Amino acid sequence: MLRETGLHASHWGVGNAVSTIDGTVQEVVDAPDAHVLGAVPIGRWRTIDAACSLAVGGLLDISRVRARDISTALSNAADAVEHHERTLAAGLVRETGKPLSEAEREVAATAAILRNYAGLGSASGTARAVWSDSGAAWGVAAPEAIGVALLVLPWNLPLMITAHKAAAALLARCSIILKPSPLAPRTPMRLAQLLSAGLPEGAVQVVQGDAETARMLISHPSTAVVSFTGASRAGRQVEVLAAESGVKSITELGGKSASIIFEDADLERAVRETFRAAMRNQGATCTAPARLLCSRTVLPEVEELMRDVQQSVVVADPYEEATTMGALRHVVADDRMAALLLDLEQASVEVSGGGRVEVEGRSGRYRSPAVVFDPPADHPVSTDELFLPIVSIRAFDDDAHAVEIANETAFGLSAGIWSRDQTRAETFARALHVGTVHINHYGRQDSLDLPSSGRGRSGFGSEGGLEGVSEYQVTKSIHFLRGQQ
Repeated sequence: MLRETGLHASHWGVGNAVSTIDGTVQEVVDAPDAHVLGAVPIGRWRTIDAACSLAVGGLLDISRVRARDISTALSNAADAVEHHERTLAAGLVRETGKPLSEAEREVAATAAILRNYAGLGSASGTARAVWSDSGAAWGVAAPEAIGVALLVLPWNLPLMITAHKAAAALLARCSIILKPSPLAPRTPMRLAQLLSAGLPEGAVQVVQGDAETARMLISHPSTAVVSFTGASRAGRQVEVLAAESGVKSITELGGKSASIIFEDADLERAVRETFRAAMRNQGATCTAPARLLCSRTVLPEVEELMRDVQQSVVVADPYEEATTMGALRHVVADDRMAALLLDLEQASVEVSGGGRVEVEGRSGRYRSPAVVFDPPADHPVSTDELFLPIVSIRAFDDDAHAVEIANETAFGLSAGIWSRDQTRAETFARALHVGTVHINHYGRQDSLDLPSSGRGRSGFGSEGGLEGVSEYQVTKSIHFLRGQQ
């Protein structure tokens, strides 16, 4: 059996582990220190074919498992996640650079996600009976698993996103193959191990690898559905390859979300929570409200509040309790941030912060958060998902102008609205071309059974709730004639 050894990560399967390694490995770098942690094997055809063969067998076995038993497995996994909180959180810090306190919140959220899906178990496979108007015929619409599910994971929230995808697919009775990011290979593998307890052999597997590994898994004849979270360009490639291979694709491709602050809002809370959400995970979250839009009548006050909250950020060793912002994941991100800030400076756009920070005892890349004031509408700061600790501020003149600015991006993932007028906020929410809207908060997870979905370049399909489970199901219609034997 291939095991996690030292700081290395491996392929992994239930019971009979995937036992073929194709030879190529890739180094894994620690984000806080920029040191090599170990290596991850890069799966190629022998590994992939062996995993898919196990998954096909696991698909048949998991179809016989009762819904309540899958719910029990998810609940037990949630308990195990909480039991291993310290080691899981430390692993997240190494793989993502986020502060330990933030990593601990991700671990807690992961357990909550698993428990929420466990509560959906009894409703996840309910058949629906339909009668004809005449009463002479009737039928049953019966949901069943679509088949082997490939789950392609990002590096930024590896535990939470694994929990969302894996729990939904397992409730749908799919066997699953996880393909973690080579930047964060270990924590998803550990969660897969915890999820597999009590499930049939072959139901949960991990194949480590790179983009070519993902392409080979998508095109394998055994794959029925691929769920991908990542960059827009890579997601489009996934959608094309899946279509060519006859595979369903579910894609969550990030966003350029806006937080819209009206003049009647609680300005201090709106600015503080927007900034906190935008800087979560060093800005590397798909739903980050990287565009703050505010009424021109309160622009001076909002800008002052933003400068105040910016000064409260503590960029330091991610393992220190007082740290609120950790390390950028890799040197590419640091270089891109430097280039963007230089470009803004040359265009005479006002920028506060964003400079390099030296952290004693750590050799990773650290930067203070940057606030950009009134950037051009066509600048990457306004149009592109950056995955960096950068937030911009732009003013609007009235509600129609606010809708125009908010919707001018090609992305459509999420948005925030801040107003004491609930009717106005709800009306405005319906005018936004996004899948999720937060009113007078940003990103709280009190309604975990609500789905999230994207529009435009933010992808297709839903994640979360029964809608998320149904993405891994197909409906079989069974027709009867009344009185016929």
